[in-house]
Amino acid sequence: MARLQGTRAALLIPAVVPVVLLAGGLTGGGIVYLRLSPARGVVAAPTRPPVAAVQRGPVSARVTAAGSIAATGQARLAFRSAGRIRDIHVAAGDAVEEGQPLVVLDATELELAVKQAQANVNLNLARLEAARAGARPEEIRAAEAALSAARVRVRQAQTADGGSDLAIAQAAVEAARVKLAAATAGGRAEDAAAAQAALDAVHAKLAALQAGGRPEDERVALAQLRQAQAKLAQAKSPRPEDVAAAEAALAATREKLTQFLSPRPEDVAIAQSVVDQARTKLAALLDAPGARTEDVANARLAVQNAQAAVDKAIADAGGTPAAREAAIRQAQIGLETAQNNLDKLLNQAPSEWDVRLHQEQVAHAEAALQKLLHPSPADVQAAQAAVAQTQASVEKVRSPSAHDLEALEAAVDQAQANLDRVRAASPFDVQVAQAAVDQAQAALTKLLVPNEFEVQAAQVAVEQARAALEKARWQQESEVETAQAQLAQAQAALDLKRAGPAAHEVAIAQAPVEVAQAQLAQAKWALANATLRAPFAGVVALVNAAPGEVAGANTPVVTVFDRSALRADVAVDEVDVTRIKPGQAATLTLDLVPGVTAGGHVTAIVPSANVQQGIVNYVVQIALDRAPEMELLPGMTVQAQIVTASRDGALLVPAKAIHTDGKERTVAVIGPDGRAVSRPVRTGIISGQLAEILDGLREGEQVALPPGMGSSR
Repeated sequence: MARLQGTRAALLIPAVVPVVLLAGGLTGGGIVYLRLSPARGVVAAPTRPPVAAVQRGPVSARVTAAGSIAATGQARLAFRSAGRIRDIHVAAGDAVEEGQPLVVLDATELELAVKQAQANVNLNLARLEAARAGARPEEIRAAEAALSAARVRVRQAQTADGGSDLAIAQAAVEAARVKLAAATAGGRAEDAAAAQAALDAVHAKLAALQAGGRPEDERVALAQLRQAQAKLAQAKSPRPEDVAAAEAALAATREKLTQFLSPRPEDVAIAQSVVDQARTKLAALLDAPGARTEDVANARLAVQNAQAAVDKAIADAGGTPAAREAAIRQAQIGLETAQNNLDKLLNQAPSEWDVRLHQEQVAHAEAALQKLLHPSPADVQAAQAAVAQTQASVEKVRSPSAHDLEALEAAVDQAQANLDRVRAASPFDVQVAQAAVDQAQAALTKLLVPNEFEVQAAQVAVEQARAALEKARWQQESEVETAQAQLAQAQAALDLKRAGPAAHEVAIAQAPVEVAQAQLAQAKWALANATLRAPFAGVVALVNAAPGEVAGANTPVVTVFDRSALRADVAVDEVDVTRIKPGQAATLTLDLVPGVTAGGHVTAIVPSANVQQGIVNYVVQIALDRAPEMELLPGMTVQAQIVTASRDGALLVPAKAIHTDGKERTVAVIGPDGRAVSRPVRTGIISGQLAEILDGLREGEQVALPPGMGSSR
C-alpha cells in the first residue's frame, strides 16, 4: 500500500526537473542552473534532462588576441649631414619637452658658411642698389667729356692733311721715282763728279807709292818712331815725376781701402745728408697738393664751351671761305687750349714716374750710406786688389821687367819698319792702291752707264712705295671711320647713363641677390639642423652616440617616444580578423600585473600578413581610451578582447542547447506535457556560453540541455 502510494505520488508529482534560469538581470548575463529534488521519503521518478528557460539579455561576440604595447608617437632622430658630435644633453629615460636640444654637432664650419653667405647677400644687394640708382653725376660728366673728345678726334681725322705717315709714304714714292729716273738716265752729274774726284784721289795715291811715298806719310811714321824710342828710354831711366805720379796713385788706392775699412765721420755725415735730402724731396713730392675739384669742374666746363664754339664755327655758313676757315681754326685752338688746361689740372699731382724716380734716388742714397758704413766683402777685396795693382805699377815704373823692355824695344823696331816701308813702298801697298783705283773706276762707270738690274730694282721700289702710300691712305680713312664709331659709342654710352637703369639690368642684378638669399637660407637651415631637438614632449628611449664621434648622415642618433600616445599591437589569425573593424571596443589586460585592465578601441588593421610556421596573422592596432593605474612602457605584453558584435535585449539560450546538423540548427523545446520536441531555430550572436535566437523560440519557453549541465552554474 505504501509502495502504491509512493508510486502514485510519483505520478502526481513530477520527477525532479532541472530548470536553467537565464538570469540576465541578476547575474549580468550568466546562466543559473537549478535542480528541484523530491521531498524526503518520496520515491523519485526516472531522471529527465536539464532544461533552461529562454529569456532576454545582453550578448556580445569577442576575439581574444595577444600582443605588446607600442608607441604611436615615436621619432628616430638623425642629422641631415654628417658631422662631429660636440654635446649630448640627454640620456635614455630622460623626459624631454618639445623643442628641447638633445644632441649638438660642432658647427664651426656651418657658422662660417652662414657668415660667408650673408656677406655674399650684402654684396649683391649693394650691386642691386647701384643698378637701381643708375649713373652718378660724375659718371655722366665723364661720359659727356668722352663724347666731346670723340667729336674732336672725328674732326681731326676728317680735317687732317694726310698725317705724317701719309706724307712719309708720299715722300718715299717721290724718292723711289727719283732713283728710278737716275738709274734710267745713268746717274746725276754731281754723283758722277764725286766719283771722278774719288778716282783722281786714288790715282794720285798710287802714283805717290810708285814714286817712293808721300812726305806726309813719312812724317807720321817718323813721329811714331820717336814716340816709341822715348817710351823705351823712359823705361830704362824713369823720370822722378813718373815715379811720383805712380806713388800718388798708390797712396790714393790705399786711402780708399782705409775708408772702406774705417770710414771717416765727415764722410758718413755727408752720406747721411744725401739720404736726408733725398727723403725730403720724396716727401715733398708725395705731399704736393692735387688739383681742386672745383678747378677741374671749371676746366671741364671750359672744354665743353670750346667744343660748342668749334661746332658753331663749323655749322656757320656765313662769310667768306677764308673767314670761316680762320674762325674754325681759332675755335679749334681754343678747344686745344682748354683741353691742355684740363690735362694739366688732371696731371697736377706727381706722376708715377716722378715718384718712382725719387724713390730710386732715396734707395740709391741709402745704399751708398750702408755701403760706407758696412762695406761688402767684394768691395773690400776690390779695394785691396786696386792697392796691389797700383803697387805693381809703382814697381814697374821704378824697375821695369825684362819682358816690358823687350816689348818696348819691339815697338821701336815696328815703328822703324813702318818708316822704312813708307820711304820705300812695298809691292803689296802698290797692289792695294791699284785695287782702290779699279774700284773707283767701276763706280764711275756705273754712274755713267745705266745697269738693267738696278733699273728693275728701282722700278720695284717705286711699286712698293706706291703700295705703302695706298696703305697710308686706307689707314687714314680707317682712322676716320674708327673715330666716327667711337663717337657713336660715346653718344650711346651717354644716352644710357642719362636714361637711368634699364629694367633688364635691374633684373640681372636681382637674380644674384635671390641666389645669394637662397644660399643664406640653406646655410642657416644647415646650421639649425646641427642641433637635434625633441619633436614633441616625451621620453628618450635610446641614445646611440657619444661626444667626439662622427654622426653619419640620416643615421638615427636619438629615439624619443610620446608616453601619452601609446597603443597595443596584437596578432589576430586570418579567421578572426575578418570580424574586426576599426572603432570596435577592446579590453586590455597586462600579463605583468594580473587584474589591471585598460580600455581602448580598434584604430587600424595592418594589411600585410605575418606568416610564422604556416600560421597567418595580422596586426591589429588598438588605441588606449582609458590608461591603467600604472606606467606603461613600449614592449609590455598585453592580452586584448575585442568586441566584434553586441546586442541588448537579445533572446538567449545556452549555446550547448543548440544542435547542428549540417546547416540546420535545432533545439529541444519542452512542451506542456514535459516532452522534448525538436524545433529549428535561426541563431545570431554566439558568445561563449550564450547564443542569440533570432527566430524559432519565444521568451519563457524551456529548452533541453545536454545531460550533466544541471549540476553546474
